[in-house]
Amino acid sequence: MKITEDYINKLIDECINDLCDDNPELGAGSLEDLARIWAKSGLGIKSFANTRQYIINSSIERLGTQATAFIGYKLQCAEHNLRKERNKSAHSNIIIH
Repeated sequence: MKITEDYINKLIDECINDLCDDNPELGAGSLEDLARIWAKSGLGIKSFANTRQYIINSSIERLGTQATAFIGYKLQCAEHNLRKERNKSAHSNIIIH
């Protein structure tokens, strides 16, 4: 699949919608997917950080400031899962004798 600007914009919109959903895992999974695709596209960490902040701000704007803690929780879940997966894949090539 070719990663186009329209595709990235669609994923960003999906992340905002998913972060606004009541299911914490939905928002976390959506952000994980976006992070993976962002990394593959070569757009850079600073660009992702700016987009992540845009997604957070848009979600809070849609839900209101009372949802800030809930959105923060979803972000923590996503980042925890990504760290866990990176650590697992980084050690998958190690052979213990």
